[in-house]
Amino acid sequence: MSPGLKTLCLAACLQGLLSIPAWAQANPSQSRLQLGTDRSFLSTQPRDVKEKTLKDIHDLGLVWLRDAPTSGSQRAIANFVEEIAVAKKNQLKVLAIIMPMDEDYDGALPINRCGWREKRLSQINLTKYAKRLQTLFGAVKAAGLSIDAFEFGGEFDQYCYDADVPRGHAGSATPGEIKTWLKGYGRFLQTGAAIAHASKYFPQAKIITFGMAHSGDSRSGGAFPAPARYVAMLRDVDGVNYLKDVDGYGTHLYPSPNDIVNSVRHLLGEDVAALGRDRPIWITEWGFLEIRAFPNRSGRTLPQCVQTFLDVLDEARRDIPIGPAMYFRYDVWLTDATGKPLPQADVLAAYMSGKPALH
Repeated sequence: MSPGLKTLCLAACLQGLLSIPAWAQANPSQSRLQLGTDRSFLSTQPRDVKEKTLKDIHDLGLVWLRDAPTSGSQRAIANFVEEIAVAKKNQLKVLAIIMPMDEDYDGALPINRCGWREKRLSQINLTKYAKRLQTLFGAVKAAGLSIDAFEFGGEFDQYCYDADVPRGHAGSATPGEIKTWLKGYGRFLQTGAAIAHASKYFPQAKIITFGMAHSGDSRSGGAFPAPARYVAMLRDVDGVNYLKDVDGYGTHLYPSPNDIVNSVRHLLGEDVAALGRDRPIWITEWGFLEIRAFPNRSGRTLPQCVQTFLDVLDEARRDIPIGPAMYFRYDVWLTDATGKPLPQADVLAAYMSGKPALH
């Protein structure tokens, strides 16, 4: 452990943050993070690629796979069902991302500034959305498979993913604009969770809110600053608690490579301050934004920075309930072009096996 991190850990001890709360003592699985990885668009790959990828992920000791169906078409559903089947064959738990799709809307959608179809959750046709989910979930059940958890949305605190976020002035959104966003996401979450938890589908699955991007407001686009404050507002929207059946809060952590400890502490602290500790925070994406940032200014390599991130999470978990953490993403950051694991993947494998940490 580096001298700087030792100092930070000592400070945390002096503040009493390293005492293990009752929720952690009662759950032996909390002795080690459940790590997973995102492998976006794996469902579109041939069966042999799915087989190799998911076996390799399992061999690293990772527990979770995170991915999403690419559309509501028959072919896309069959591809996603096949991916789940191979994941289960390799003893992986599945976190399925549920995003709005073009077919959930009435009429053509304009192109947004990000180059995608502009989707406002307030304008989704909930009947179409519900039928799409019922078809998807029915196909998974018909194959004798299960989904362990659902993340309803991704980075909906950004205009690019939910155009109800005011473009260019999210930080000064009016109460009316905020309520439009709240109701749009609340109904999307409520409708999807009710279907997922239906007795004929996946009543035991965990329901997770969208992963917050934490990207703040920007003049070029728009993203809610301190987004956990807005997620917390979902507890009372005209008397409706849209978080009533949620099992965890989703968050995305992309710390500065040059200040990992404080970056992670700040973001988790911000989330907990708004949302509380009643349910775990699921880190549905984590990693770093640019490979060219390594070695960082202190000369530390990417594998060393991955280890630091895990160290900080282990420290934070003594005070904050933290669920699974998914590295984003497997085929870009954890393997080379041939699929061979990179050194940072070895850090994850060592963590899961309980081997000595890399410092």
